[in-house]
Amino acid sequence: MPEEVPSLALSVAGLDPCGGAGMIADLRTFDACGVYGMGVAATVTYQSTMG
Repeated sequence: MPEEVPSLALSVAGLDPCGGAGMIADLRTFDACGVYGMGVAATVTYQSTMG
């Protein structure tokens, strides 16, 4: 039986250290969908619930 190849996804996005947006949020979404996610930080940003 052939080995199953995992689904892969690449996020090229801003890096929000709080994790509420950008690459970290993308990686969390990939994980929730059962997809192996990889990220490239295109910029560093800071966002909060206030914007």
